[in-house]
Amino acid sequence: MLLSIIIPLYNCADYIERSIHSIYTQGLKEQEFEVIAINDGSTDGGDKIVEELAKNHSNLFLLSQESKGLSAVRNRGVEVARGRYVEFLDADDYLIPCGMSRLLKTAVDNDVDILVFKTKKVEDSIALGLPEPEESLDENYNISPVLTGPEAEVYESMAEYVFSVNYLFMRRQLFIDHNLRFATDIAFGEDGIVSMQLFINAKRVIVTDCLVHRYVNRASSLCNSREKKTQANRIRCYKKAAIEFHRINEAHKNRSNQGYDLYRQRINLFLFFYLYGTIKDEIPTFELKEGIKELKNLGLYPICTFKRFGYDGIKNNLLIKFCNSGRLFIFAHRLLHAFK
Repeated sequence: MLLSIIIPLYNCADYIERSIHSIYTQGLKEQEFEVIAINDGSTDGGDKIVEELAKNHSNLFLLSQESKGLSAVRNRGVEVARGRYVEFLDADDYLIPCGMSRLLKTAVDNDVDILVFKTKKVEDSIALGLPEPEESLDENYNISPVLTGPEAEVYESMAEYVFSVNYLFMRRQLFIDHNLRFATDIAFGEDGIVSMQLFINAKRVIVTDCLVHRYVNRASSLCNSREKKTQANRIRCYKKAAIEFHRINEAHKNRSNQGYDLYRQRINLFLFFYLYGTIKDEIPTFELKEGIKELKNLGLYPICTFKRFGYDGIKNNLLIKFCNSGRLFIFAHRLLHAFK
């Protein structure tokens, strides 16, 4: 068993058949991979669709549990997977035909710990009632030499687009050897924390720009939710994730100056999302004050630059200065929330 593709399933009945079907267009032999769909308390019948599809595929399995969240699903997937490599595919995303077989061969032939591929954001054709676009894979993609994990962190454009574990083949043994699990108390940025640790510990990495993955920009997804409770949780998670990034980055600061600086910028980006987000969402002022105090004690406030991620315009520079203004920022936060 070479590859385990793990699909977290939560209320994606309209999308799950397309997602699973796309896996079986990859040119892989069924005996060399498995598909593990984990139903996390769905109520829309998506699990029944998987059950029907499994009748035609002996390597498609459905597990069910009470709703515990994405991190718990991914952790369970890693625990039950039998493949040398694991890959996560969200239930509303899909793959372009014939890409995974070539990528898997590259991973196996070079005995890599991680293989990187790319994604392309597409509109939600199902929700919009549009015909499914016909796409084919460009086979002329670039493949890097074998790199160490810290080298791969800063390899050309890789650092800008690889953050989610959804765009990686990961040697399952890395999770086991280094006791890596997704944090169940962080709902946004938790996969970046794991991918950071994977790269730090990886000895053999290949980076490709193969556009085999399609990320569906679904308005009803958790990342796009405008529900107030979800938004407030997202803002709090940005701070939690930034602090965890900082802890790991400091523990491995000698790996390379470039890698260390890259994550310092990523930490600052998450802290900007946190600070500016408290203005827009319902985070109490007393909680913001305690948050800034905690960040100061860790040496993370005032926040610094994160130009590498494209936030270097005049507007963003002014917003950064505003977020760094300390008492003025807290006063403005209290004033703005008083008039909401």
